[in-house]
Amino acid sequence: MKKLKVLFMPIDGTGHVNASIALAQVLIKAGHECTFGICDQWRGKLEPYRIREILWSMNDRQNADESAAKYWGLYLKEKGILGPVSPLEKAVIILKEQKSVNKTQQEIDDKVEQTISQVRPDIIILDQMSSLIVKKSGIPWVLVCSCNPLTSIRDDRTPPAFSGLPTTGPISEWQTFNRVYNENIQETWQVFNDIEVANGFPKLKENSLISESKYLNIYGYPLELDYLDIRPLPDNWYRFDNFMRSEQHLPFEIPEQLLDKPGKLIYFSLGSMGGTDVDNMKRLVGILAKSKHRFIVSKGPLDDEYDLPDNMWGEISVPQINVLPLVDLVITHGGNNTITETFSCGKPMIVMPLFGDQYDNAQRVHEKGFGIRLDAYKCSEEELLTTIESLVNDNILSEKLKKISQRIRTENSLTKLPEIFENLVQTYAIAQVLIKAGHECTFGICDQWRGKLEPYGIREILWSMNDRENADQSTAKYWGLYLKEKGILGPEGPLEKAVIMLKDQKNIVEMHRKINQKVEQTICQLKPDIILVDQMASLVSVMKSGVVGT
Repeated sequence: MKKLKVLFMPIDGTGHVNASIALAQVLIKAGHECTFGICDQWRGKLEPYRIREILWSMNDRQNADESAAKYWGLYLKEKGILGPVSPLEKAVIILKEQKSVNKTQQEIDDKVEQTISQVRPDIIILDQMSSLIVKKSGIPWVLVCSCNPLTSIRDDRTPPAFSGLPTTGPISEWQTFNRVYNENIQETWQVFNDIEVANGFPKLKENSLISESKYLNIYGYPLELDYLDIRPLPDNWYRFDNFMRSEQHLPFEIPEQLLDKPGKLIYFSLGSMGGTDVDNMKRLVGILAKSKHRFIVSKGPLDDEYDLPDNMWGEISVPQINVLPLVDLVITHGGNNTITETFSCGKPMIVMPLFGDQYDNAQRVHEKGFGIRLDAYKCSEEELLTTIESLVNDNILSEKLKKISQRIRTENSLTKLPEIFENLVQTYAIAQVLIKAGHECTFGICDQWRGKLEPYGIREILWSMNDRENADQSTAKYWGLYLKEKGILGPEGPLEKAVIMLKDQKNIVEMHRKINQKVEQTICQLKPDIILVDQMASLVSVMKSGVVGT
């Protein structure tokens, strides 16, 4: 596979960028070239990860030297999104701000067009609600959901995104939240939807501003937390356990002032933006000062406005990835990265959500029994300190989390990303280049792909396979269940899995024989000038046809 040029365009919030960094790292390790198109407040911060920066000057950012975290934190505080109001009230505030978001999106699209011309990428990774320029480019693009999956995968069987409501109901609370949310998003949704339709794209899903990719959509959420026990993985979506980056250039050791102190070691962070609510940080730090334990604190962008007591050490930010393995408990705002990274390290959590999908993460951790949800603004001294003692002394939970951590690290799902992207580019790129040059492209393929290739101008010749009883089931689901049934998805080592696959070769040989029959019929029907084959073994029908094959 040739070296791919991969263009990332994430929302410039710290959590979104960090998730994209994790994706870029595995691609760079596989030999690909990664570029970020991003606000100039990120100048120089991506270079340590060997990521090329194309910086955008944004009209709403008057101070390029101010961190994006501080900009967004102060913005959220000014709008009342950081504060003691309910998840629904905060959702309404955010929705009322969407008009300015649309204006920003249009400004970003202007930058995107220039960046695509400059980079000429093979694939685009988008962590934004949408981008008309990306969709018009004809370049394969992947939608990244770096938030709780409820934000992008809407399903009547799951609670509303941003609500923090239990998956067990009551349904009446879901309905109330949805009614108010839908009333407040309708006008903005109509604007976004009209723009999409006017540009020749499908209608947006009702009351959702997110435009899914026809190529591929991905999210990072641990299997044990995900909603797969309630709804299936939708077609054209792929789940990873996390989007967890490596920060080898930021080594961390427990500070000397904490080494000789008694008690468990606890990490406390309300994220890159939550720390801008200094009054609340002071309140919580004051409570934690009365604990017998030690604390590493990520203070946030206004770190110089408050001090820490003797049982704490902290800085404006800390290398979280390297801190998590050292601690016994994490107190977090519930950002998606922190949740998935903490889970990967096998640590219990106190989740104190502040806004958005953090409420959903907090509720999911709580109802699955991997931690406790508390109110960041209303929890009492007794409630917080008692919860800390309960979790640091829960040996059963500790062992359970260690086993989950071992599974996540053994499977290391993110290492599959380069192959997924390579296959995506190879599959669509070859056909699209040929079509663009005026040639006609046809796929001979299983009928589970019905209708999915037509948007690319590719003709479909569909094969009914005897081993596929349900043509409406996606191939991803079919193969996923197949691998699970055979024991190939699981904690076994690479050698054990290779042996299982080899023992299953008889089935694959039979499948290959049937494919050969379908191919022979298709060649007679189509009479192609050239045949492109991506199969494990050569096809006798192609070799006998006399047609040029590759």
